[in-house]
Order: sequence, then structure tokens, then C-alpha cells
Amino acid sequence: MKKIVLIILILTFSLSFSQNKVESLTIDMTSYIKANNNSEFKNLVNYLPEFTFDSISKKEIIKEMKKVYSENSKSKILMDLEFKIDTIISKNKNLYARIKHGQNITMDFNEFKNENGMDYAISMTYAKFVKAYGKENVKYKKGEWIFNIRSEKPLYGIKKENNNWKFIELNDVTKKFIPIEVR
Repeated sequence: MKKIVLIILILTFSLSFSQNKVESLTIDMTSYIKANNNSEFKNLVNYLPEFTFDSISKKEIIKEMKKVYSENSKSKILMDLEFKIDTIISKNKNLYARIKHGQNITMDFNEFKNENGMDYAISMTYAKFVKAYGKENVKYKKGEWIFNIRSEKPLYGIKKENNNWKFIELNDVTKKFIPIEVR
């Protein structure tokens, strides 16, 4: 009888712990997406891992984000509020997660439509986008000079003990911080 009670307590604790991991990840991911979609750069940097600031300060990153946003004011990247937590693992006292999410990218080239050679440049841009995202995910409004792109790719979360989740995309620099088991 004692063994049964002990097994039930252990299962209850492990399920509760697992649920807390998912809840905290969901809350932080939703906040990250909202900060991104609303261009809240000061809030957004709080969701970047600490290694991001090894070569550049938070203040400089915010400045660069504002600069890129103002230079590309006709373009917009909106992350979906819906996402799927694919994997969560624990390793070396840290949690790691792979999150499947999508985003809609709108790129407006309207300001260039009267420049020489832009028809050719647009067709080359379209071909590049099709290669990167797939033909079914790239729409071009010819008369309006606007691209709409649907992108689906994983985002990775890192949670150190007693901290919020931090999020990054996988690339040559960041892959050394993401365990192979979660990729």
C-alpha cells in the first residue's frame, strides 16, 4: 500500500513539474511574440539569451533594432500567436525547447517601381524567395509591388534555473548553445 501511495505521489509531482515547464514556456513565448509584433524593442531584448550580449550591449541591440525597423518601415514580420511546443528537455540544470511557429512577412517595394531595371530585380527577388520559402508560401502582388511570404521554422527556447525563457533561431553561431537532442 505504501508503494502505491509513493508511486502516485511521484507521478503527481512529475506531471505537475512537466505542466509548469509548459505553462512558463507558453507565457514567455506569448510575451515574446507580442513584444516582437508590437516592436517593443526594450522588452524584446529581455527574451534574448545572455550570450547574445557577449559582443554587443543591450542598448546597442535596441538601437540596431530601431534602425532596421525605421529603414524597413514598409516591411513587416508578424509572428503567429499560435505555436506548438515540439520538444522540451532538461540538460545541465537548464531547460531547452523547440517551438514550431509561423510568421507572415510583408515586403513592400512600391517606392522602387519607377526605377530602371526594377522589373528584373523584382523577378530575381521573387525567385530567391521561392527558393528559400517554397512557391506555395510566396505571393506577389504585381501591380502593388508587394510580397507576402509565409515562413514556418522552429524557434528554440533556453531556460536557466530561476530565469524566464529566452528565444533564438538556430544558425551557425547559436547552434553551439542548443543541444543536439532538441534540434
